[in-house]
Formats: sequence, C-alpha cells, structure tokens
Amino acid sequence: MQIDRDAPRPVTRERHSATVGLIYYLGRIWMGWREGLLAALFLASCEYHLVYSRMALTDATFALLFWAALGALWKAMQSGDRRWAVVGGLLTGLCWNTKYHGFFPLLIVFGWLLIPALWQGEWRKRLGKSRLGIAVAIALLAFGPWVVAVQWTSGYGPVLKGQLEHAWDLSPFSRTTPATLAFFLSSWMSAPLLAIAGMGLACSLKEGRSGLLFPIWAVAFMAASTFLYMSFPRLALPLVPGLCLMAGLGAVRLSRLVPPAWQSAALALAAAVLLSANLRHSGPLLQMRTDAYRQAAAFLQEQDGLLLTQVNKNYYFYESGFERRPRSLELRWQDLSQLDRQVEGSSSTIIAVDPIRHRLPEIEQWFEELRPGLKLVRRIKVEAYEPVHLQGVDPSRDLQALPRSLAPFVPEESWIEVYSW
Repeated sequence: MQIDRDAPRPVTRERHSATVGLIYYLGRIWMGWREGLLAALFLASCEYHLVYSRMALTDATFALLFWAALGALWKAMQSGDRRWAVVGGLLTGLCWNTKYHGFFPLLIVFGWLLIPALWQGEWRKRLGKSRLGIAVAIALLAFGPWVVAVQWTSGYGPVLKGQLEHAWDLSPFSRTTPATLAFFLSSWMSAPLLAIAGMGLACSLKEGRSGLLFPIWAVAFMAASTFLYMSFPRLALPLVPGLCLMAGLGAVRLSRLVPPAWQSAALALAAAVLLSANLRHSGPLLQMRTDAYRQAAAFLQEQDGLLLTQVNKNYYFYESGFERRPRSLELRWQDLSQLDRQVEGSSSTIIAVDPIRHRLPEIEQWFEELRPGLKLVRRIKVEAYEPVHLQGVDPSRDLQALPRSLAPFVPEESWIEVYSW
C-alpha cells in the first residue's frame, strides 16, 4: 500500500493573478493609484482569494470577469461611449458563461442607475445615456449559444431547475444567513484587513463620491444575493476584491491622520502590518497540497481493467484528459445489480472512492459489502480546504456532530482510496 503523506508540494498554476492587476486598475480609476496598489497587494495575499485560485473551480475566474465587467460598464456610464458598453456586455457574457449568475453586473448597474433616477426623475434619459441596452444585447448574444447548445443536447429546463433548487429546495442543506457570511469572511480574511476595510467603507459613505460608492453598492448587492442561496463559501468570493478596495482606501485615509511629513511612512507601516497579517493568515494554505484529484487521475490512468469510481467532481475534470484508457464508470449512474456481474466477470477491477460516497446511501452500502474482498493499493490524502468542506452546511454547528451523509469531508480525515478486486 502506498500512502502519499510526504509527497513534494508543487507550485500550483491556478493563480488568477490577473484579478490582482485588475483591482489595481479599478482602484486607480475609482479612488487613486495608492488605494489601487494597496488593494491589489491585499488581494494578492488574501487567503479567501488564494484558496479558490488554487482549485479547479470556476469561481476565481468568475470573480475576475465580474469585476472586469463592472469596470467596463462603469466606464460606459461615465463616458457614454458605446465601445465601453460593448466591452462591458462581452465581459458580462463571458462571466455568464462561467457561472449561472454571471448576468449580475447588469443588474448591479441597472440598480445603480435606477434608484437615483427614480428619486430625481428622468430615469429614461439616465438609462439611455448609460448605453446599458447595448451591453444587455451583447451579453445575451454571448450567452445565447450556450443556451442553444444545452437545449439541443439535454434541455435547458433541467439545468434551470437544478439552479433554482439550490435557492428554494434546500433540505437538508442550509441557506446562507448574515451570520454564515460573517463566518466565511472572518475565517478566510484577516481581522486587520476586515477592520481597515470597515474604515474604508465609512470613509466612502462620508465622502459620497460615486467612484467610492459604486464598489460598495456592488459588494452590498452580491452580499444580499448570497442570502437567497445555499450556503456555499465560494458564492461570497466576489465580495473579497471589493473589500480589498475598501481596505486600500481605509489605509490611505488612516495615513492622513498624521502630519503630512509622516504620511508616507504611516502608509508604508499600515501596508506592512496588513500584508504581514494576511500572509500569516494564508501561511497554512500556501503549504497545503491541493492536487489530490490530479494525483488520483494520473495513477488510475496507468491501471488496467474495469475502472469504477465515486469521487468528487474535481476528479472527472482531470480524468477527461485520459489518453491510454477509457474513462471510468461512475457508480451513481450504474445499475448496481448489473455492476456486480461486471465486477465478477472482470479479470481486473479497480475501484476508487472518496468521502463523497457517504452522501449516496445505495453506493455506500454496495461498496461496504464489497470492501472485505478488496485490496487497498493506494491512499491519497485530500487536503481540501474548509471552504470546500463547508459546502451547504451551517458552519456555526460542530462539523464533527454532523452526519457524514450531510458533511462527508472532514479536515484531516479525508482520503481518496483506490482498491483492486
């Protein structure tokens, strides 16, 4: 049996460092270059951003496109330039193709325009000047081909139904609450960063400039939207760049409380303290290996015979690159009685499972009945991070007390196990 406890920890490639550069740019146009630079540094060292940038998930890409779309739509509103509206619509379409709620930049801009327009009048004129209609049309054109492709293959109705069930049919999972959101942010963002972001928020509200209030509106809109959906920490990720922008502003404003001759030194000190706190907070993550499913796919590709799996969906992302053997049969989609005959008739069978099987009672029973006759040939530790472990559960509860059928992944107790028959 081979257990990967002390395997070397490679540098991961999924950095999404483009978001850091984008936040510098947005901070510069909304606040100033110092605020933008500090916001970028804070984001680059923020644990919440780092953890999803190291995973084979679309959420870090979504955050990048989300804020890029907001920036382009903002430029379209300010300048009335159709070209920025086209860019904003295209980025929104890409964002929408990345995740199901990628059209939110359009809703955020629409709300930003509509609320004061209704209050002050001339709302049609304001909406027309923003070129929002052009952006909406471009976004729909960019998203449309995917809808047509899904409708042509499996039908868009089941996809939409699944998305709505995550918002309305939550049993036995938990809906995001304000306390849950506070738990996510306080767990994966350092306390000094959150404190200085709060100061930046207060300064933005006091100064009242539109360039300061717009990112606050975007963060508030996204925060409120998380309360409508299942408790997924990744849904709060787009809040993080916005909070880093507020932190950059807060640090600059804090430095102005000292005499002018000392302001540069005070700003450097505040930045150093915040970066140190962020890096200390992110340290355990940077030492963590996050490619367990990549390892599993590489190992299983070299095995011969019938391959049966019931593991996290991340594995199937890597398995799609198999070259020398067919893809595995995922147990949940098989007729188990027929599967028994296949296993007994095969000269070589490999079975790979991870804790996700605990959510599938029939698969769990089938596997446990078969386990005594299996030989464990490889065990790979899943150093999955807490945002993954906490998908859909109330994090204020004791995870150890939750049934494995609800919270199957437990930190330090999760493995991919490969057996041979």
